[in-house]
Amino acid sequence: MDQRTAKEKCELALKYIAGHEAPKDPVFAAGLFKEVADAGYPNGQFGYAELLMNGNGVQQDIPRAMEMYNMAAVQNHPAAMFRLASMMMEEGPNQDIPQARSYFLKCADLGMTMAFIVAGDINFYGMGGEPDMAEAFRWYEMAALEGDPIAEFKCGYMLENGVGTQKDEKRSIEMFRSAAEKGIPEAQFRMASLAYDGKVPGGKAECAEWYRRCAEKGYPAAMFNLAGMLYDGDGIEKDLPRSFRLYKQVAEETNDGDAYFMLGRMYLEGLGTEKNAEMGFQAIGKAADAGCLPAQQLIESLRRRQNTQLINIDGTE
Repeated sequence: MDQRTAKEKCELALKYIAGHEAPKDPVFAAGLFKEVADAGYPNGQFGYAELLMNGNGVQQDIPRAMEMYNMAAVQNHPAAMFRLASMMMEEGPNQDIPQARSYFLKCADLGMTMAFIVAGDINFYGMGGEPDMAEAFRWYEMAALEGDPIAEFKCGYMLENGVGTQKDEKRSIEMFRSAAEKGIPEAQFRMASLAYDGKVPGGKAECAEWYRRCAEKGYPAAMFNLAGMLYDGDGIEKDLPRSFRLYKQVAEETNDGDAYFMLGRMYLEGLGTEKNAEMGFQAIGKAADAGCLPAQQLIESLRRRQNTQLINIDGTE
């Protein structure tokens, strides 16, 4: 079998897998991939390995799939190397961090765009070797140029702090903004902070908008900060019921002491909710247990004044 025929058979197999321009028939596709694989071509080996791994059109056989992936990987097949490397990063009998590092970096060197950010992580965290911040930034920047929003956020951080590259506040903000507009909550949170500090246009109103977008994704720090702005009417119209709901969600989902303390205050004063002293003191008790210093000081002050018999703090009279 020559290379052209091998390519044509693999392309036909893909059509039978997808049911596109051919009837969906994974069994027939598996036969085509196996034929190409047996002829020694890496595309066939990878395709057959994928079907063996998932039991699609052929009986599932993970050890055999690993053999096929390896046969394709030694021929520098990027997808096979990436798949193997991903499995080698996981705990278990196939774990081999140094080899996974080698495969991922080779994939990146061969121009596999999805490997760029992985190569960045490998160098940033020193996975399977020593950290190299300059190399990490180089790969993150390549991924960012391909439009990867997580890579954009990481480049923004490194440019902002001069990690692995020269500090560049303007480029940092550009990276943060692009990542934020693509929905990365950490970047949205950073943009909110930059707006609040006056480093980007829009001021506190812009800050509140970024916190809102970030909070909608369930990011607790953004929810807490937005609740504070709604509580004070700081850069956004005052909305105590909404502030109460946000503090309550953060408190209950993360056991955040500061959120519980604000929740307690709002219960006690009837702000954004009906006044409820028992719920208020329970929330303050939870805040104290979570390490909130103002809550601990308030409870200690109440106890010193011997008023504890009148209240219920987290179930303790």
